[in-house]
Amino acid sequence: MARADDDERGRKRRRESAGDGFGVRAEREYVPGAVMRVRMKNFMTHGDVTFEPGPRLNVVVGPNGVGKSAFVCAVCVGLGGSTKLLGRAGSIQDFVKRGTESAWTEITLRGREVGKPIVIRRDFKNRDGGASRWKMNGVEVKHEDVQREMKALNMQLDNLCSFLPQDRVSAFSMLNPQELLQETEKAIGNAEMYKQHEQLKEMKGGIEGLERSVDQKTARLEKLKRENEHLERDVQRFQEREALIADADKMGTKIPWLKYNKAYESMAHIKNGYDAIKTKCSDEKQKHNVLFAEYQRIEGPFKEITAEIEQSRRAVKAEKMKLEKAEAQTNKLAGEHNNFKRQLFEARKDAKAAKTKVENRRAVIAKLEASKDQLPEVPADIDERREALKRAANEKQREIVYADEALQNANMAKRPIQQKCQSLKAQKEAVESVRDQKLESLSKHPNFRQIKEADAWVREHKPTFHGEVLGPLLAEMEVSDHTHQNYIEQHLGPHVLATYIVTDERDERAVSEHMKRFRINVWTRRSSEQHVPGVVSPELRQSGVMTTLDNLFKAKSVVKQALNDTHQICKVYVGDNRLDSTTAEQLFHRNLATQVYCPKGVYVARKSRYASGTFTMIQNDIRQNRLFVRESSGNIEELKKKLDEAMRELEASEQKVIRLQQDSHEKKQKAQEISRQRQALNSMAQEPEQRRRQIESRIAQNKALMAEDEKAADVSTLERKIAKDQEDNDKERIRWAIQMCDAVEAEHAASKELTLKLLQSMEKRVQMEETESRLRDIETRIESLKAQRQEIKDKFATAKNKCLVLKGEAESVVTLTDEVHKMFEEWPDTVEELEFEIQNLREQADAILCHNPTVLDEFNKRRAEMTSLTRTLESEKEELAMKQKGIDDVKRQWLPQLKEKIQKISDEFQSNFARIGCAGQVTLAGDGSREHDGGFGDDFREYSLEIRVKFRPNEDMHLLDAHRQSGGERSVTTMLYMIALQAHTSAPFRVVDEINQGMDARNERKVFKRMVEAASIPGTPQCFVVTPKLLTQLEYSEDCTVMCIFNGPYVHEMATKWTEMQRAFNGVEQQALLA
Repeated sequence: MARADDDERGRKRRRESAGDGFGVRAEREYVPGAVMRVRMKNFMTHGDVTFEPGPRLNVVVGPNGVGKSAFVCAVCVGLGGSTKLLGRAGSIQDFVKRGTESAWTEITLRGREVGKPIVIRRDFKNRDGGASRWKMNGVEVKHEDVQREMKALNMQLDNLCSFLPQDRVSAFSMLNPQELLQETEKAIGNAEMYKQHEQLKEMKGGIEGLERSVDQKTARLEKLKRENEHLERDVQRFQEREALIADADKMGTKIPWLKYNKAYESMAHIKNGYDAIKTKCSDEKQKHNVLFAEYQRIEGPFKEITAEIEQSRRAVKAEKMKLEKAEAQTNKLAGEHNNFKRQLFEARKDAKAAKTKVENRRAVIAKLEASKDQLPEVPADIDERREALKRAANEKQREIVYADEALQNANMAKRPIQQKCQSLKAQKEAVESVRDQKLESLSKHPNFRQIKEADAWVREHKPTFHGEVLGPLLAEMEVSDHTHQNYIEQHLGPHVLATYIVTDERDERAVSEHMKRFRINVWTRRSSEQHVPGVVSPELRQSGVMTTLDNLFKAKSVVKQALNDTHQICKVYVGDNRLDSTTAEQLFHRNLATQVYCPKGVYVARKSRYASGTFTMIQNDIRQNRLFVRESSGNIEELKKKLDEAMRELEASEQKVIRLQQDSHEKKQKAQEISRQRQALNSMAQEPEQRRRQIESRIAQNKALMAEDEKAADVSTLERKIAKDQEDNDKERIRWAIQMCDAVEAEHAASKELTLKLLQSMEKRVQMEETESRLRDIETRIESLKAQRQEIKDKFATAKNKCLVLKGEAESVVTLTDEVHKMFEEWPDTVEELEFEIQNLREQADAILCHNPTVLDEFNKRRAEMTSLTRTLESEKEELAMKQKGIDDVKRQWLPQLKEKIQKISDEFQSNFARIGCAGQVTLAGDGSREHDGGFGDDFREYSLEIRVKFRPNEDMHLLDAHRQSGGERSVTTMLYMIALQAHTSAPFRVVDEINQGMDARNERKVFKRMVEAASIPGTPQCFVVTPKLLTQLEYSEDCTVMCIFNGPYVHEMATKWTEMQRAFNGVEQQALLA
């Protein structure tokens, strides 16, 4: 009947999932957060694969090495888990499939609502530090966003009770009871109990110091009380002494008030003096006001006379200006009169000189006229001589043209030779600079940024080495073909290409220690064997194998031998396009090669770890090289030879050019000499005419100058003009002389009036100065009185402040009430008498002898300490009680729930063991405290979870550990405990990898049956069991999904056919059900 129900439930699920794209499971059967699909691309051993697990129990089975654990790894890293949780690789880069650049995982989870799955994709590369890109439902997000979403779905990838990968199975049994309790708390519910447990640990740790402090202070307080009880007899004697001292202190409280009264009387005396000075100052101000009115009466007329004086001074100044103007004009006219005389004298003198110039110019003109008849004659044969020189010049010009053409042809012939030399030099420099380019290429690699410094050190210390130090190997290898460069770089890798080789063992230590700083490998040559090149048989050549890897590059024998020792380059074959996978597989079967390179890719043989003699062939793409640079195909010695020949040819061409340049230069010098001779004959023919024109020009110039000199010799007109100007000047001088006399008389009258007003002003000034003197005397007395008043005022302020201070001091000692005033009247009224009485009281107190003077100090010190300790202790006890109450509140919530959960888990665990014929139980252990029931005290760090098991009837239950039980028994216990947790965990899925490897067939069958039963309960989380093998005749249910993983060249084809068959079967079954 149960089997029929299972079949009906299976048919129902197939109907519901006919079109959902997830195989035979309906989406709503998955719990939120369960894995619905896992896709991997270039992940570990998988190229491109898709897993579609079921909602309950999923058994992942397949041979070792096919990629079962890759599924577990993909789930972990694809959901944001750390690679450390897997116990495998330490970096995400190590999960990229070998031979590929990047990989990605895409995991589809059941969302919180049906029809809204969560798709998380992670892309990463095997370089750039393994940086990842995350996408959630197609939207790019950060890693923290993915972790936040996983936490919301209660993913527990870091909990061994929920996620147990293959490399951490043994770690579960190694958990101590305290760690097992923590992992269980995380797994059950929503980890709220684990949070409460951690909170209790933190709260308990927070009050431990406070508890110690309360205990220490309580003990100290009891000790102080006992010690003070022994001192009370001695203290009574001191109380009498303290009473006398107290009376003296009371009497001393009157002294500040007596000092205040004395200071107050002094302040009143100062105030009376201030009032007297203030009255005197007022009287002097009245006298000052009367005298100041008298001063103002005199000041008015004085200002009027001062204004009149200023007016008279301006009048005198104006008259003086008129007089000065008349004098200046008179002097000016006198100067003009003298100037007229000087002009007449100079004119007569210039006329006499002009007459002399006229006579001289007439003589010069006559002499020039006579020289015109003495000009030389032109030779008769000058035209014939000029024509002969012209013909010679033309002939020489033709010779120069021929010489220049020959020089130009020689230069044109030299230019190709120069270009050839430059090209050969460039080729030589390119070949010589290949090493620097290779070093530059290596320095761009993130691991070899200091390769240049390392190589510079090798070159610098080269003289100190005993043998040759070669490297880096990239610089020692000459590879001209770009494809061959790809093969070599892919096979050797950058670390090998950056390696240095030491040919003498004595240099090994120095070079290795220095290269450690740069993280560069150093190889040492151990033998003197010469490299033997690899050979390809004619049979292999017909199959497409052309050569071996060591023949693709040129290098020293020691370099090739070292690479053959480490990377077997003589057994790595290189083929052309004819080579295919069949030929490569034959080479691997015959053990002739380890790897084969061809334009189609690289074929690699992977030997099986489980069966000797078997291997798996993998084909990878050829990566483009990044380290090799374009090299010259020519040999350096051949380039040098060609360059030397070209340089000799260039030197011969340059010698020919120099000879032609000299010949051209000589011809041009001769042509210049003929040109100078022609210029001389031309000058001889043109000289008489030129000299005649020059003479006529000079005659015309002298005649023009002579006409100007004749005009200058006539002065009669100038004499008449100067006589007229002298007459006008005399009249003007007389007029200004009359004005000057009038100005002298006006200036004298104005000066007389100014003198009278100045005398009147001096009289008034004397009266004002006498009054000012009297005013200053009064002001001086007033200032003196003000200074005295200010001084007395300051003294009063000081005295007042002193009174206030003394009054404050007195009031701080004792407030003057009626009772105190009455007490003060009984004591003396002077400070001296009062101090005498106080001294008597202190002497009486000192008369009381004390055998132990420190008793009272010790007593009081302990009493003060007791008072302080009591206050502090009460405060700390209140704080401790409040914090302890908080711990008790959280504990009352946490412990009963935890006990209940553990009891349910124990019942389930006990039932699981009983079904396989064994016994087991799970118990919660406290801290062993006797003060609490059951030993569940407050030391929450000691709380633990103990798993006790018994596999044989004649033995008792024992605690599970890694030493007592066998590996199979620990595996059974681990699996049954995880099944017991199944109904109590809130994690959406759980993973166990190869847990059944240590079990015998009997236990494995029973455990598997219990797993199927637990997974068939509705609402249970998704579970993944990864194993390389399963027993036959196991019992399955419709809630089980078996995923078989295989890897090989034909698996994809068969999987595609199987998928098509399954879809067809589902379609037929759906039609049958609908019908």
